[in-house]
Amino acid sequence: MISNKMNKTKLTLLTACLALGSVGLQAQLPEIKGAEALIRQVPADLVGARKSIDKAGTISGAEGLAYYWYVRTIVYNGMNQPKYAADAPEAATKAVESLNKFYELGEGNTKIMRKYGYAAKDLIIGASAGGWNQAINYRNDTTENKQARYKKADLLYGKVSTLVKYDEDHDEVLKTKYPDITYNAVLLNSYQNAYFNMKDMDLSRKYLNALISNRYNDPKLYIYLARTYQVDGNGDKQLAEIKKGRAAYPNSKDLITEEINYYIQNDKLITLKTAIGKEIAGGNADANYYFIRGYINDQIGLGKIRTDGKKGDGEKDTTALRLAELDYLKAVELNPNSLDAIYNLGTLYTNFGNYWNQKAANLPYSATKLYGEFKGYEKNYFATAVKYYEQADGFSELTKQERIAMYRDMRQLYVKSKNIEKANEMKAKIAALNGGE
Repeated sequence: MISNKMNKTKLTLLTACLALGSVGLQAQLPEIKGAEALIRQVPADLVGARKSIDKAGTISGAEGLAYYWYVRTIVYNGMNQPKYAADAPEAATKAVESLNKFYELGEGNTKIMRKYGYAAKDLIIGASAGGWNQAINYRNDTTENKQARYKKADLLYGKVSTLVKYDEDHDEVLKTKYPDITYNAVLLNSYQNAYFNMKDMDLSRKYLNALISNRYNDPKLYIYLARTYQVDGNGDKQLAEIKKGRAAYPNSKDLITEEINYYIQNDKLITLKTAIGKEIAGGNADANYYFIRGYINDQIGLGKIRTDGKKGDGEKDTTALRLAELDYLKAVELNPNSLDAIYNLGTLYTNFGNYWNQKAANLPYSATKLYGEFKGYEKNYFATAVKYYEQADGFSELTKQERIAMYRDMRQLYVKSKNIEKANEMKAKIAALNGGE
């Protein structure tokens, strides 16, 4: 009977110790309590508290104590300040990982959460914000190897995301104080670090797919996924991600444009033309779609590609050029600031004028009436070309080389129309752009 009673007493004590994270029987307790006392004194001695809590951490078994992780969070949250940078350079990271460990040990343990849980909620704000900011600093820091700091940022984002996810599932204390620090926001930052800094496409896809799984509502996620496969040189998977995005967001202009760009990049302009035709017929087209279809017809019309998409033989197709004209004009109608369409109309009407110039030159001497008619067409087209070129000249977005090419065309047009003054003006502009040459 005595033996059974003693066993029962031992069992009760053991259960109580486990419920409290075994704080009552651990050798770490004096160091942990000492750290907590140094924090709470006025003024607080954070350096001394850090030494005490670190010493507690060297004693075997500390990692199993919720109380240890709770106090460690307070210490490193407090030390996440510039004046403690030399003494605790990883303070933000240690605060986040400590609070994560506290919640891991406290999960389902009502005694631990009753004793420390309410106070721990206040620590979420400082730890999350501190970790968020430190990860950004790692991404911008230039004092060490780039890839090493990018890796630190990635690891810290992982810890912050765990803590923020816990808060969103339980307390939601961040919602009021830091509404921009959300689980999805941390994942998005993690993706940006992985893609732009680490250049790790597998890791980028991990974060993007996590965002999609967490119902982050942004069609561009599929564009970002597609581009990771583009970097990998996997065109099939690139297009597959775009198609998945189109299925999820059928009316997304961004995804439609991304699909169009895919066809351009992979020399599938005829496939692209068919795809654009469907978008136009379905009412999903804006100025960009008309411009791109116009561009494809332009290339066919100039003989650079054939109607089957293969390389052309240079033979002109006036029907295709007329279709290009209609699409360019529609693009300008929908967007009067569509520089690409305006510029290409200048080029197109120049080509039309040259076409009638050549037709006139091939006439027999006796065809004087027809000659005059053809030269009239030429004059009108050249005048229209100048009008669109002059309009394009007002856009600052034109590159230096595009502007020089345009001025050369305009100079020839002015020469043909015998406007020598304007021709000389274009010559001077070209020289100015070429550094006075």
